[in-house]
Amino acid sequence: MTFSKEMKMILRPAILSDRATLFDIHVELFREHIEKIWGWDDQWQIANFKKEWDEATTEVIYFDDELLGYMQTRNKPDHLYVLNLALNPKHQNQGHGSWVMNLIKNRATTQGLPVRLSVFKTNQRVIAFYERLGFEVDEKTETGCAMSWSSSTLPESKEGKQVGAGDAEEAV
Repeated sequence: MTFSKEMKMILRPAILSDRATLFDIHVELFREHIEKIWGWDDQWQIANFKKEWDEATTEVIYFDDELLGYMQTRNKPDHLYVLNLALNPKHQNQGHGSWVMNLIKNRATTQGLPVRLSVFKTNQRVIAFYERLGFEVDEKTETGCAMSWSSSTLPESKEGKQVGAGDAEEAV
């Protein structure tokens, strides 16, 4: 489990009983973008969500005992892939997403890996969010863009310390 004393953030591994609630968050956040790009098919989305659930590490994000959302990651040999960071809209723009992404960047840095992810082209607000966190666009596609972050590309402060890896900590 991962936590922050200051923010009272808790991440825990998702369990099967979480899946329906997390799928509801998926629908709320991604349906608009998926409809614009490919069209929405309920059965396909349910099957794909279950497939991603099985193939990724899913963690549930809480703040003060309230469910904020979830994140899904995949450990690849040469990078840490963020499949989804999904925060309920009423909990966005409060620093929670930045905290989670800083945790992911810390995990990747510990493993000596870059972080990669993809964003729907229709979600410019989220592209800007990742750019603020130091991610760079690697490739633009018909449906979105591939982005990456690496600790080796962090700017250095005047003290010679890398800036931007964040202050999220892993609980032991």
